[in-house]
Amino acid sequence: MIMRKNQIITIVSLLGLCFVYAFSFFYLACDLPQFGFYIVLMGGIFLTAIFVFFIGKKYCTDMTSLIFIPILITCFQNVILGMEINVIDKKQLLFFIVTNVVYAWILVFLGLLFLSKDYMVKKVTICLALIAIYSLLLLIFFPVDIITFASSFRNISSPFIFFLLGAVFAKKCDTDYFTKILIVVFTFVFIVGLYEYFIDSNFWIKLNIGELWNKKGIFIDKFTGKPYNHLSAEIIGGKQLPRLVSTFAEPVNLGSFSMFCGLIFWWEKKYVYFTMALVTSVLTVSKGALVGYIVLFLVAFLIKMNDESKMFFLPIIIGGLIIALIYMVNFSASAAIHFSGFINAFQNIDKYILGIGVGNAGVYANL
Repeated sequence: MIMRKNQIITIVSLLGLCFVYAFSFFYLACDLPQFGFYIVLMGGIFLTAIFVFFIGKKYCTDMTSLIFIPILITCFQNVILGMEINVIDKKQLLFFIVTNVVYAWILVFLGLLFLSKDYMVKKVTICLALIAIYSLLLLIFFPVDIITFASSFRNISSPFIFFLLGAVFAKKCDTDYFTKILIVVFTFVFIVGLYEYFIDSNFWIKLNIGELWNKKGIFIDKFTGKPYNHLSAEIIGGKQLPRLVSTFAEPVNLGSFSMFCGLIFWWEKKYVYFTMALVTSVLTVSKGALVGYIVLFLVAFLIKMNDESKMFFLPIIIGGLIIALIYMVNFSASAAIHFSGFINAFQNIDKYILGIGVGNAGVYANL
C-alpha cells in the first residue's frame, strides 16, 4: 500500500510533536536548568510547526494534518501531562497547557504571510490585533500577574485564532480527509469515555488528576479524589450525575469537542457518528453542547421552511427559548452563575466604561 502525501505529512507532524513532548519530559527528568526547558518545549513547537508548514506547502497541496494538530493536542494533553506530572512544576505546566494555542498562532502567522489574501481574513486579523493592543494598554492601568493575563488573553484570542486557522487553510485542506481523521480520533475518545464512565470510575485518579489539577490551581473534592465538576451541578433524580470526561478529564471541554464533532458529522451525513457525538454530549451534562445542538436544529429547521412558515414558527421558537432559559436559570446552579455573570458585567459599566483589564475579572482572576 502506497501512502499518499497527506498521510506522510500527518505522520511527520505527529512524530515531530511526540519528539518535542518526549524530549521535554526527558529534560525535566534530568533536572537540568529550567530556562533550557522553555527553549526545548517552545522552541520545539515553533520549529515543528514551521517545518511541517513548509514541507506541506512545498510537497503537498493538502495541509489538513497541520490544522488537526491543535485539536489532537487538546484531546490527549491531560492524559500525557497526568502521566508525567511528577516531573512538572506549576510554571512548567502552564507552558505545556498553551502548546495547542501556540502551535495554532504560529500556523496562522505563517498562513497569513504565505497563503491567504482573503479580505475577510484580513478584517478578522485587524480585529484581533486591535484587541491585543487594547488589552496591553489596559494592562498599564490595571496591572495583573503576567501568567493570569496570558491565561485570560488565551481565552479571549482563541475564537479569533481558530477561526483564522480554518479560514486561512480552508483552500488547502481536504474535507473528506479531515473528516476521516476526526472519526478516528473521536471514536477513540468515545470508547475511552465509555470505559471510564461505566467500567473504571477511578480512571483519572490513576492518571494523577489530583496533582495535575492542584498544579493548575483547581480544587479537588477530598471525598471523591476528583474535580468537583466531574459531578453535575444539577440534582437529577435526587442526586448529582457523574459526567463523562474521557481523555479530556474535563466535561465542559469534552462537551464542546463532541458538539464540534456532531456538527461536522451531521453536515457530512455520518449519522451513526453523529448519534455517538450526541450521546457523548448528553453524558457530559454540558449546557454549552446543548445550546450548540439547539442552534444546529433550529437553523436546519428554519432553512427548510418557506417564508410563511418562518413568520408563524419564529415567535413560537423565540418564546420557547425564553421559557427554556428561565427554567435553566432556576433549575441549574451553574446556569444561574453564568447568567448572573453576564448581568454583573453591566453593573459597573458607568464607572469602568473602558473595562478593568484582561485577567481582573472572570474565572482566571481567581486562579
